[in-house]
Amino acid sequence: MTTDKKWKVLPSPPIVLALFQVKFKQETLDTEQVKRIEKRIMDKFPVCVTHHQSNFNISSPLLVGQQTVKANTSTKVVGYTYSTTDQKVKLNIEQGTVTYHDERKYEGWESFISCIREFLDLISPLISGSLIQRVSIRFINKFVLPDFNNPLDYTNVTISAAQETAFAYPVSKYAFRLFHDVPGTNIKSWVNHSLDNVDGQLNYMFDIDVLDHQNIVYNEETIMDILENLRVVKNDIFFETLTDKTLNLCY
Repeated sequence: MTTDKKWKVLPSPPIVLALFQVKFKQETLDTEQVKRIEKRIMDKFPVCVTHHQSNFNISSPLLVGQQTVKANTSTKVVGYTYSTTDQKVKLNIEQGTVTYHDERKYEGWESFISCIREFLDLISPLISGSLIQRVSIRFINKFVLPDFNNPLDYTNVTISAAQETAFAYPVSKYAFRLFHDVPGTNIKSWVNHSLDNVDGQLNYMFDIDVLDHQNIVYNEETIMDILENLRVVKNDIFFETLTDKTLNLCY
């Protein structure tokens, strides 16, 4: 896939969430390994939340007229979320999945990739030697629109009624979802469009989730190459979907 494309540089990117995720083959969460690297993680992500799963098992059948029953409970750790003190950046570890969330002001792809490299450096002991099954990025964009009288003013992809009078009542919310297969690759994308009127403000959310199904042994540089391909798909969808009127909101 060609990765030397040039896209417009938006002075004020509309991205409100940038996410990176790796799924890998793992039968159970290795909590001991997580604890061994936890100090390094908490140097950058000092807030930790441990996620537990509780199971309740009835050890004997409940008979007619019986008022008590024997049961046992068990609790196990199913994940960890580490975050910065302002909760803007989070690192999530679960069985077979590691995720990086960033809700800070988006500073561009190179800055994002730099953060991903730091993230992989922190969690590499967890996935080193593992079979990588999926790599994905997700970017949620938010636009505040002045109006939405004609959806085609803002997006080249839309749903519409056959005629103006097809709706019995005014539309207060608007949403649809598209799924893309990228020819010649294992890359797929889910694209969500939604519009909501919040206290008189028209918020258009444009959510692009791009993923590549793989079966490769973990290697950081291979992950970086995959990310460049995912970026091409993400940017192609972004710039081909939005009109100049929408993009002008980013200046």
